[in-house]
Amino acid sequence: MLKLSSMYTLLLYLLLTTNVLCDRNNVSKNDDPFWINPCGYTTYNGKDYDDSDAGIIDRILTIQRQCQKNIDPFKREYIQQTFKSDYDTHYNRWINENNSWMTSRLLNRAEDNMQQSCLESRSFPSELKFTYELLQQVAVGYEVLLDDANNVDYLENRFLNNFTTCKNDLQQLLCEISDDVDITHQDKPKDVTRDQVPNDVRQETSTAERNLTNSIIFRDYMIAIKYMKNTYEYLRSKCKNDIIDFKVWLKKNRKRNH
Repeated sequence: MLKLSSMYTLLLYLLLTTNVLCDRNNVSKNDDPFWINPCGYTTYNGKDYDDSDAGIIDRILTIQRQCQKNIDPFKREYIQQTFKSDYDTHYNRWINENNSWMTSRLLNRAEDNMQQSCLESRSFPSELKFTYELLQQVAVGYEVLLDDANNVDYLENRFLNNFTTCKNDLQQLLCEISDDVDITHQDKPKDVTRDQVPNDVRQETSTAERNLTNSIIFRDYMIAIKYMKNTYEYLRSKCKNDIIDFKVWLKKNRKRNH
């Protein structure tokens, strides 16, 4: 039979353990998913923007550059402080680690570039739908990371401001692409939902496992941003080439008419 003091200790332990598990999902439970209706309205409101292919791509690349600008200042320090390992060593070690809710890996590392053959398989405006779904997959995981960053007991809390800024960037990017899918008269993909992140990830009690998962979630975000840089710069270059080709065609036809 347990002594009274031992029973009290056991009950206290169980209470504290339960609180930790409940706290991890506080942000998720209290807020609407930021990646669903990221703009906050249901229908594109016809902003006075350049709705040409080039205009759309330029806006996307502007936000992509903002995302990258806010990633670079802290990404290495975050890994160093969390794992006592440098950035490259950490991600090389876990290069084969993947999150189950993500699409197939687009790049091994955020510092890699897309192969030319892969870029040539992309087309506009259909790429918008793929990008929107990709960013929603990133966002559903990023929310888990942000939950931990909001908890003062977790190492990620040291970088709360950085992670929050990246979350806001991600939402802005989703909003832009959501509008662009509407502008190009396409149907949006089915929304990614919270239940796509397994419960064992949300309820992980091992600090080491949780930290690793968060670092992979952050890598997913960085890779998505790099993918967008490569892909939309390639698509933008095609817009320029199309204009040049059209001018050459127009010039030839004018000569024929004279």
